[in-house]
Amino acid sequence: MRGSFLSIAIVIATAIGIAIYVWGLDAIGAHFVKEGGPVVIALITLLIVIIALVVERMLSLKKRRSKCNGTKCSSSINCCR
Repeated sequence: MRGSFLSIAIVIATAIGIAIYVWGLDAIGAHFVKEGGPVVIALITLLIVIIALVVERMLSLKKRRSKCNGTKCSSSINCCR
């Protein structure tokens, strides 16, 4: 599950990064950023992937916390397996 999420996130983030590079940077007047070329696309992609992974991890921890008893989970990692 985690590997497929990461693969999908990278593909979607790359598409969004290319779209921002092609259309978004001109819209906000950041023409000088386009001089970076493919590096700019890679950095935008990495930023989006990191944000997606942080949000996914926060949601999974919140879901796991709601399944566990508070005192039992603090003392044992494997309580919800």
